[in-house]
Amino acid sequence: MLTRTFFYIFFIFLMSAPGVAHSKSVYVVDQLQITMRTGPSAENKIIDMLPSDTRVQVIAQPEKSEDWLYVQNEGGVNGWILKRFVTDETPKSIRLQRLQKENKKLRESSKKAREKAAMIEQQYKELRNTFTNQEKDLNTVRKEYDQLFSEAGHVIEIKEKFNTSEKNLQNTQKQIQQLEQENEDLRNSTRLRWFLSVSVVLFFAWLIGFATGRLQKRRRSQSLSL
Repeated sequence: MLTRTFFYIFFIFLMSAPGVAHSKSVYVVDQLQITMRTGPSAENKIIDMLPSDTRVQVIAQPEKSEDWLYVQNEGGVNGWILKRFVTDETPKSIRLQRLQKENKKLRESSKKAREKAAMIEQQYKELRNTFTNQEKDLNTVRKEYDQLFSEAGHVIEIKEKFNTSEKNLQNTQKQIQQLEQENEDLRNSTRLRWFLSVSVVLFFAWLIGFATGRLQKRRRSQSLSL
């Protein structure tokens, strides 16, 4: 008994020395809960219960205890767990949560894009109305110009007014064309973002369902073999 206690104390001291421990994160899998004990044996005292997907930090894996890992839980407590119940791959549920967060960001970005598109659409309508009114004014001025020119009176004044109206009309038309292009670009971008976000969520939902089915079959197979 004293020899085993001395071994544990010496091992913990050795693992805490600089340059010895190789720390990495692993996750609890396959079981609803696993035990964390004071030593690498089922006879040692249980100090914590670790649910599935719990992350623990590996402190060391001694050669004499290949089936056990010496770890630290999220509360800072050190102990021993069975190696076969953990994996160094990030669980699918955690990856799904990350993807859901990314999907939420994409939705928010898509919403902002739609709001901007609606604003541009409103500006487009207003400019369109302005263009229509200016076009009417130009036609009126053109008629006045033609009439006055034929009468050879106030030709210079009307011509200047006509040139100014024509320039305003051209500028308005350029703004309308620019807004039409921006509106079309935003619509295409919104459709693409929405399609990508929905595709990603559906794919990982299918992947998790498939993995869960495989896991249940494996557990039933293990139960039958027992």
